[in-house]
Amino acid sequence: MEQLDTILIVDDSHLHNAMLNDILAPHYRVMITDNGSKALHIASTQRINMVLLDIMMPGIDGFAVCHSLKNIPALAEIPILFISALSNTSDIVHAFKTGGADYITKPYQAEEVLARIGVHLRLQRSKAEVQSLLSQTMNGVIEIINDLLTSKYPVLVRHVNQMRLTAEKMMQLLSIGRHHPQSTYSSSKITARSIGYHRSGSVHSEHAHYV
Repeated sequence: MEQLDTILIVDDSHLHNAMLNDILAPHYRVMITDNGSKALHIASTQRINMVLLDIMMPGIDGFAVCHSLKNIPALAEIPILFISALSNTSDIVHAFKTGGADYITKPYQAEEVLARIGVHLRLQRSKAEVQSLLSQTMNGVIEIINDLLTSKYPVLVRHVNQMRLTAEKMMQLLSIGRHHPQSTYSSSKITARSIGYHRSGSVHSEHAHYV
């Protein structure tokens, strides 16, 4: 059975929340909250595919919620649709500038809401598919180049790997110095330890419901 997309409704009006839930529940998994702080927590802890966001709310308003979500890398790609009674051009433009994908004014029609949600969810899926394809393509190209270099220029590849290990070790030593100021690592010591590191060839790694 295909997993339903999850839509988070953020509005301090229980009437509007109930209306939107009636529209969306037959098609999506719906989560509802009445304030911005809870919305940020839910989005950070749950799998959310879209946010329907009111603007005028007590505490953190919709603009601030949108801005916060767009500044969290793991959540920045979630499409945000503003649903608000504010119809001034300045408010609508500001909504888009903060990162909104669309803007629906109250009162709204059920058909319009479903149509806009459907469009943005399809766009989001298409974007994710393209990014995945690009990533796979790049990984494939890198593997091909690495294989070619390894077969034709093994000495060059060995030196490049040694340089990479040296750079990684130097970064580790510099990090130790930053976190432990009492440690005395001179540039000559760092270089010596780094060279010894790559020569040894060893690599150590460190281990719908209301909310």
